[in-house]
Amino acid sequence: MKHNNILLAWRLLYFTYGLFPIIVGLDKFFGFLAADWSIYMNAYIPTFFNMTSATFMYAIGIIEILAGLLVFFRPLIGGYVTVIMLAIIIINLMSIPQYDTAARATAMAVGAYVFVLLSRKLQK
Repeated sequence: MKHNNILLAWRLLYFTYGLFPIIVGLDKFFGFLAADWSIYMNAYIPTFFNMTSATFMYAIGIIEILAGLLVFFRPLIGGYVTVIMLAIIIINLMSIPQYDTAARATAMAVGAYVFVLLSRKLQK
């Protein structure tokens, strides 16, 4: 029974951290979530990379899609990539400051790390 609960928790996190980044990444291109993603970005970041805000958001969308696909095909590596991606998002949000959104992203990062721990346990 204990193993079944661990496997169920892993599957829930697997689909959450696989699908969510893909959906959010696709939204950067198609706007179906009706989010203005630029309000969550430090305006200095695209300038640092010599990009427009729109181009930078497209690049972020591609990274999010790839992270979600990585979770599906290489869960352990994808989990680590997702934790790192969320940590970068948290730092960005704290710099603007968007503390409430950073707090939610922190909870998501903790969940992604739990996914990594469960993935490691299930690999053994």
